[in-house]
Amino acid sequence: MVNSNLTYQKQAYGFIKSQIMNLGFKPGEYITDSQIAGLLKISRTPVREAFYRLEKEGLLINEARRYQRGCGRDGRTQGSCVPG
Repeated sequence: MVNSNLTYQKQAYGFIKSQIMNLGFKPGEYITDSQIAGLLKISRTPVREAFYRLEKEGLLINEARRYQRGCGRDGRTQGSCVPG
């Protein structure tokens, strides 16, 4: 599952974003760095870096040491995560 031409952070980022965009992770579903690291067979550090990047893009919400999928493809969940 790991592509040696990409950094682990980029692999984690691509995998998580793909799962979000294709609804592999359901809106509001909690995902953890250890869960993703186990799936990709990489350490948790690049996964946390990918989480941070996705959080800045508005696709994840960090909640007390857990990450929740924050938004759907249109930027909204059942309770919108888009300010306004």
